[in-house]
Amino acid sequence: MSPTEPVLFVSHLPKTVTDPDFVSVPFPSDTRVVNLAGCEIGEESLVHIARSCVAVEVLDLSDTLVTDSDLRHLRELTSLRQLLLTGTKVGDGSVEHLVELKKLEVLHLVDTDVGDESIERLLRMPTLKKLYVFQTRAELEGSSRFKELLDDSRLARGNPYGVISP
Repeated sequence: MSPTEPVLFVSHLPKTVTDPDFVSVPFPSDTRVVNLAGCEIGEESLVHIARSCVAVEVLDLSDTLVTDSDLRHLRELTSLRQLLLTGTKVGDGSVEHLVELKKLEVLHLVDTDVGDESIERLLRMPTLKKLYVFQTRAELEGSSRFKELLDDSRLARGNPYGVISP
């Protein structure tokens, strides 16, 4: 995305938005940022995003009803660079879908059910620059197998709530 291109945002939706509400709204195909944090959305909305917002680069699904299997629809988002899944019901089953995101640079999995093996697999993604994984099942601190990963600057165990910019 060049600095002169317009960035279209879908943001600040009421938390009462549900799948039927969201899928009834047409979005421009060049929408770049979609923030559905806290909305009561799940699979239907992900299908809608995959079909309507193919240029999405930043997608915030924090505190939504999204599950592991719902994430299979994200593979259609070939420009996705940042994905926030904080506080969702995703776990180890999500990894098979997340590794398909070939341009993903930043991934938030705070307060999810991912474990050690999933984190190892995600860190093998060549494009991933930052992975937020605290408040998960991972036992990073006490595990000798993660010693080298703890020095990996891509693995973030601190505050994930900094500004994310497209």
